Amino acid sequence: MDPSGSAVSSSRKAFVRDGAALLGAEGISRVIVFGVSFVVARHAGLEALGTLALVQSLLAYATVAGDAGLGTNAVRVIASRQDDSPVIRDTFLLQTGLTFAALLVLIPVTAQASSWDLALSLALVPVATAMRTSYVLQGRLHAVAAAKARVGGNLATGLSGVLVAALGGPLWAIGLSYSFGAIVTTIAVNAASRFNLSSITAGFRLGAMVGLLRKNLGLALFTVLVHAYSSLLIVFAQYGPTPELLVQASVATRVLLLLVIPSQILGGIVLPRLVGSAKSKLSLILGAPFLVGLLIAFCSYFAAPTYVPLLFGESSMGSVAAVQAISWQVPFSMASSVLLAYLLSKGRYWLSSGIQLIGLLVQLAACWALAARGAELYVFSIVVSEIALVLLLIFARLLWVYSARHRA
Repeated sequence: MDPSGSAVSSSRKAFVRDGAALLGAEGISRVIVFGVSFVVARHAGLEALGTLALVQSLLAYATVAGDAGLGTNAVRVIASRQDDSPVIRDTFLLQTGLTFAALLVLIPVTAQASSWDLALSLALVPVATAMRTSYVLQGRLHAVAAAKARVGGNLATGLSGVLVAALGGPLWAIGLSYSFGAIVTTIAVNAASRFNLSSITAGFRLGAMVGLLRKNLGLALFTVLVHAYSSLLIVFAQYGPTPELLVQASVATRVLLLLVIPSQILGGIVLPRLVGSAKSKLSLILGAPFLVGLLIAFCSYFAAPTYVPLLFGESSMGSVAAVQAISWQVPFSMASSVLLAYLLSKGRYWLSSGIQLIGLLVQLAACWALAARGAELYVFSIVVSEIALVLLLIFARLLWVYSARHRA
């Protein structure tokens, strides 16, 4: 029996196993958490759901600033089988410190857009996320452990949030359920990764951490741009011509978060497997996900008139067209996840940031042009920008391959 063939077969089985574990866990987890959104929409109204979505989008910038691309860098180091103790310690300290610094700015901004009690109740989410060593599990390909932690944390969020919302609790109390679930997830992840909190004080290296941050500035910029890209529809809708734009955009983006679960998981499991790989047959892992994304989009488009009012209540019927329009982002999201994972695995952080910035500007221009034309066309802005993103990524990939061959 060919040992290399056996290794390839084993790697493929592990890829499928990890993908299935993460897909199942993420699907179950998000359905549980989204139960909170559904109950909020039915009991507190779609306006309250829009406010909750806006606050979460704004505070998520603290998570992004805290991550600063350091998590992805840690995955690359751990996946390459290097000594990972220093990078784990430095990543933990940097992410926690950067998150607290970002919250000092973002909590007052978020409170002005909503209320202080809601902003403070959700502020623990980015803190718990910064203290979570999920990059250890990802780098070591421990997908099952990560999946269990996700389910446990989101179950805590879902049960507590649904209970509070069903009992008519205030929005800030519902926000606390998200913080509670984030803390539970962090505890479970850190236990699975065997992270020892006392080890972060051993060998404290300020100079090394500053150097690590400087080294990953391109990746830090990329993570900020990715969140700006994904949250633009909600943030921009706040200043739209009608209040209904924020309501309908929040429903559509809430649904989209469920639809893009496969693309987010795909990028996560592809990244560590591409690290150090000289030959990456992207065509083999690009075509199938795109077709799966098309199937998801078709199903969502035709089923939206049924499931949107079923989930969010009869008052959400006006958001059906927006949900149908935003569904077409899914296949392009599947493709961009693979292509971006490839660039990140090769350390092409600044190139990834430049492409993501162009995608963000395309979306911003589309939002500006379509905001007054109704929610259906407005949310289609992200579909337009995702297509542009995929085309740019394909061009960059082809240009890079051509240049490498030319140099050789």
